[in-house]
Amino acid sequence: MNETALEILTHKPVKSADVSLHVKNITNIVCSPTMKYIATWCPGSKPDILPSIYRWPITKGKLKFDKHYIIYDSLNLDAKALIGVSDMNHIILRVEDFVKDSYNFEIIDIVNNKRQKLNSQGLKGKVVKHSGFFDKSYSEFCNEISFLENGDLAIIKDDPVYRAYIFNFNEKHQWKCKCSIELPRYYKCSVSSKGKLLVLLKLPFVIMQWDLITLKYEMRYVLDWNLYNSRKSLQMCLNNDNSLLSIGETKIRTGHGDDYKKPAQISIYSVKDGLLLNKCKYIYLLY
Repeated sequence: MNETALEILTHKPVKSADVSLHVKNITNIVCSPTMKYIATWCPGSKPDILPSIYRWPITKGKLKFDKHYIIYDSLNLDAKALIGVSDMNHIILRVEDFVKDSYNFEIIDIVNNKRQKLNSQGLKGKVVKHSGFFDKSYSEFCNEISFLENGDLAIIKDDPVYRAYIFNFNEKHQWKCKCSIELPRYYKCSVSSKGKLLVLLKLPFVIMQWDLITLKYEMRYVLDWNLYNSRKSLQMCLNNDNSLLSIGETKIRTGHGDDYKKPAQISIYSVKDGLLLNKCKYIYLLY
């Protein structure tokens, strides 16, 4: 990637009209791991609106406007979505075009306007998968990369390495890989800010769980075989205290044809012993 991409972010004076315009065109809202900050992203899809990122500190449960950053050099960095923000003021952007020896995301220190470069064997290539429902500006279901509550950064890479990378921010103000975990060949994955990694396998049709903070393998969940044909649309989510795991289909049914009449399924598992606690079916219609 062209090194001039280091200059893509610039601080600009902010007017109330600019804030209102940004808020009206937000497509992504992300929270830092310990809810210290919220960052919002406007893709600048209209001719008179530039792509912009706002950072909002959370103080005593209230949002306060803090910093404004404009992405003005879209030729050198084809940023498509805001993926995450850390408690240390770093952001992750998904990029559409990237060179062969790089990866399709960028980590940028938004206080010092510096691009953070990651180096680790096998990491290069397409890491972040687009999984928004409607438009590529939406990345609310980005599952392959996350800042963690302990300050680390977790990145999950599939073919050909199938590996989890854990980076920490060292005294030289650089992200360095401190360890990696070899993973089985999986179909899809999800990593949370609490450091829980969920990996969905095709065969056997199970979900495996690791803790990326303690670096321990924790649990295996045997899935309902009726969900196998819907594996592409399955979403895996742990609740706030990591005691329950939900597995659900996320197909949006638009009412065209007979398929919309078929109910989707959601299953709830116990994290303590991996057993299925309950399951239900529902129909979600979008008009």
